[in-house]
Amino acid sequence: NQVDPATGTTLTLGTSGDTVNLGAGVTAGFGKILQVQTKVLTTTVQQTAASTTTFITSDDFTLSSTNSYVLAVLAFNYDLQGYSATTTPTGFLTLTDTAGTIQAKQQVKDRIAVNSEGHDSSGCMIAYFQEGSVSSRKVYAKYGSDGSGQLRIYGNSSFTNATRLMIFEIGA
Repeated sequence: NQVDPATGTTLTLGTSGDTVNLGAGVTAGFGKILQVQTKVLTTTVQQTAASTTTFITSDDFTLSSTNSYVLAVLAFNYDLQGYSATTTPTGFLTLTDTAGTIQAKQQVKDRIAVNSEGHDSSGCMIAYFQEGSVSSRKVYAKYGSDGSGQLRIYGNSSFTNATRLMIFEIGA
């Protein structure tokens, strides 16, 4: 069976203040947020070596279903410096799933006049993926440098809620 609007292309169910319920076992065909988790970086961290380091790990979470999706959002504040070694410092941030697969990667790069300078900035990155298993899931926020500059990620010790990882379970 199908319900179509009598006129136009908008179908309205109920009026303002009404509640629309779906029967048991009925799905609306779109996702809804099933759980939310937030983790704030407590202290400022910095990286000068050409390596990758985890700076926020989500708490363990259990998905409601193997069909659920994970929406990971990282809002970050950072400082990218030449560190007296380069005028083109480069760093990167990643969001990695439980299995170690990079789900999102963002490069931060700058061109500065003097290698001892740098700048503060902010960014946001998003990853949307299925984990495939429901129990004991984690998301890792990692960062790294090309080894010639310095990438500093500001934590709560520098600014209130400067960098935070938010995890949402989205029902299929």
